[in-house]
Amino acid sequence: MNKFFYGDKGLQAAQNGYFEGWYLKHQTPTETVALIPAYHRDKTGEKASLQVITEREAFCIPFSAQDMQAEKNKMFLRLKNNTFSGGGCRLCCSSPQGEIAGELRYTPFSPPKYSIMGPFACVPGMECSHNVYSYHHHVWGSLNINGRVIQFKNALGYMEGDRGTSFPQKYLWTQCSFANGCIMLAAGDIPIGLFSFTGSIGTVWAKGREYRLATYLGLTILRLTPQELWVRQGTVELRACLLHSREKPLLAPCLGAMSRTIHENAASVVRYQLWVKGNKKLDVVTNRASFEYGG
Repeated sequence: MNKFFYGDKGLQAAQNGYFEGWYLKHQTPTETVALIPAYHRDKTGEKASLQVITEREAFCIPFSAQDMQAEKNKMFLRLKNNTFSGGGCRLCCSSPQGEIAGELRYTPFSPPKYSIMGPFACVPGMECSHNVYSYHHHVWGSLNINGRVIQFKNALGYMEGDRGTSFPQKYLWTQCSFANGCIMLAAGDIPIGLFSFTGSIGTVWAKGREYRLATYLGLTILRLTPQELWVRQGTVELRACLLHSREKPLLAPCLGAMSRTIHENAASVVRYQLWVKGNKKLDVVTNRASFEYGG
């Protein structure tokens, strides 16, 4: 077992501040639960944590770094007696902020055709590198969160992760799963050496087919505000607009330390629109969308 999912590369980066986090989202028609296990290291030492966010609550359960183990080149994490894998997760842990217990099972993942970062995945020293493990899978099981039992019967799952030193200083991210698909759209400041630019990645995954938009594919950002992200790539436009949110505070990495507070709603009201050659192909308002803005 390796401490880092990315092996020696992560270990070397950790000397000057480093984090790795995984975002596991589980969505039913009436409930959304996101689990965020993470490893983080800064000048004061190394730690691990599990953050839990629902529409009602958000809390963090701390662990020691020795409690975390991760398989190299495989989606498997262990936080003491809690496990997270491509087949599901088992949880039984608590803190003064909250407690969670239960077991979930996943159907096979639907991963991207290639790294969501494209050629930027090969750029050394990236502040934050993003990865999507599954656009779409189904979830079965139950979780007891602070005494409230949530059932997942053929629910929708999504999984992604981040690693590096810090989250972008300014960024927007949104995601929502649907019966036969998924939408994810993000934009953020990307510093490389002495320069920086605002990059964006997005995907419309439908019925097993991936439609990708990205800066490295010629994407242009038409509008970026705390409530809206609108992008164009060739004849395709994708827009996400936040209509209503009940934000919950989350901890985010800054130079390896989980010292930054951001805000996310696991189930915001968001309108997604998709145009192809000027023709509207999608226009949907959902109250199951995750939406996060940092700036």
